[in-house]
Amino acid sequence: MKNQLFTLFSFVLLLFVVSSCSKDDDEFSQNTDITKTSYEAGKEYTRTFYFGSHAISSSPEHGIYAICYFTSECERLSFMLADYVNEAPSNELRSKVINLQSNDRFQIGKLDYFLVADFKFTYGLTELSKVIEWKIIIGYFEEYAFENKIYKRLVIKEEYKE
Repeated sequence: MKNQLFTLFSFVLLLFVVSSCSKDDDEFSQNTDITKTSYEAGKEYTRTFYFGSHAISSSPEHGIYAICYFTSECERLSFMLADYVNEAPSNELRSKVINLQSNDRFQIGKLDYFLVADFKFTYGLTELSKVIEWKIIIGYFEEYAFENKIYKRLVIKEEYKE
C-alpha cells in the first residue's frame, strides 16, 4: 500500500512538473532555443541584441548623430537605430564597451565584452521596443547550424561589474 501511494504521489508530482514546464511557443522563455527558431511574419518575439558598430550621419533635422547597428544573439536578425532615439544606448555606454573590447573581436570561443538589451518585436515589421536596459556582458561566440547554414550565436557568461 505504501508503494502504491508513493507511486501515485510520484506520478501526480511528475504530471504537475511537466504541465507547469510547458510553454507557449509564441512567448519568449529563457529556455527558448534560439538556434532552432524559425521566425514567422506577424509573430511577436523577444530576443537579446548586441551592439555591433556605429557610423556617423547627419540630417538638417537632427544634425550630426550616430547610427547604431545591432545583431540578435542568434546572428540571424539585425536592425539599426539612430542614437537620438530613446531605445539606443548612450554614447558614453557605447564608448565604454568599445574601450573594453579587444582588437580581435568575434573569434569563436574567445571571451569579450558586449553591450546588450532585450527587444520585443513583431517579425516582419520595423517597430520594436526595448524590454530591459542596456548592460555590458561578458560572453563569447559559438557556431551552430540552421537550415544548412552556419551562424554564430552569442553565449552570455555573466554581467560585467565594475
